[in-house]
Amino acid sequence: MGPTPPSSAGALVLDANVVIAISSKETGRDALATTEITNYVNSGYRLYSPGVIVAETLYVLCRKKTNGSLSLSDYATAIATFERVKASNMPPPDGDISLIQRAEQIGSGYGCSRSADGIIYCSCRATDGDGANGAIYV
Repeated sequence: MGPTPPSSAGALVLDANVVIAISSKETGRDALATTEITNYVNSGYRLYSPGVIVAETLYVLCRKKTNGSLSLSDYATAIATFERVKASNMPPPDGDISLIQRAEQIGSGYGCSRSADGIIYCSCRATDGDGANGAIYV
């Protein structure tokens, strides 16, 4: 079981790994992710995700379809689930453009493969005014 959400409501930034786990019904991760998000939402947290989550999630779901870990039917279900999950959360308060400079600074210190992580981190910082708890990983 994951951490218990703090008693004061705030904001929670979803990482693509969480959305992928839920959308593709990954064994052992889907239920955990759903439970954790439900706990936070029931505690009054608002969910956020940057736009990059769309590209990351679609890429991984496509790879799962291509390598056979998702059937065509399961892939279609995963896309529909992803649409519902994404519709349930908000973009960063000042939009994705507000994340670019800081995310680039963070990513440049770690290499190109970490640029998306910089965006997630900046999204967490951008929601601090809402009492952001941070990103959720499963």
